[in-house]
Amino acid sequence: MLASHLAQPWAPSTVDGALAYLVPIYRRWLTWRDTADLAGRRYVEVRAEDLAADWPGQRRALFARLGVDDVATRSTFQAHRLAHRDHQFDTGTRERIEAAFHRIVPAMGYA
Repeated sequence: MLASHLAQPWAPSTVDGALAYLVPIYRRWLTWRDTADLAGRRYVEVRAEDLAADWPGQRRALFARLGVDDVATRSTFQAHRLAHRDHQFDTGTRERIEAAFHRIVPAMGYA
């Protein structure tokens, strides 16, 4: 998540900058989400890892949840594309990033 931001021209270009940018966004979002009444709304959270594990099945389930017809899409989620940045950081930096996100999103399994 953070690694992909570092490659964007509109995002901070350092790990510290990206953490300073992303952590408050996630904190605000999760705080709002936990207090909002989302029942009966077209709202669903999905993990890219789940989509990549079974794109056709996950796509069908997602489209059904949203109440739209399932159609084959050109775009797919591929597991190997999710992991291509895994070795971008040294161990200490990766642990620091994971700790920062784990403090705000432990339920998402960010470990």
